[in-house]
Amino acid sequence: MQKELITFIDYVNSFYGKSGVYADDFDNGGFAELVIVKACVQYYEEAGDSWGFGDSIDRERVRTILEPNYSPNL
Repeated sequence: MQKELITFIDYVNSFYGKSGVYADDFDNGGFAELVIVKACVQYYEEAGDSWGFGDSIDRERVRTILEPNYSPNL
């Protein structure tokens, strides 16, 4: 499962990270990789049967964790 989570973190980072597709949607140009890692691990641990094996729905659910709970400046 560890490899799957690492792949998912890279996937999320490619969208919401500093150089991600949606970086401009966030203050300061996206989230730091460490913040993304924490959000992905939190989501993965909480998802249980909702885990979609790192699909786009999982990615969007991580975004809901990122937006209200983390500062992109970290």
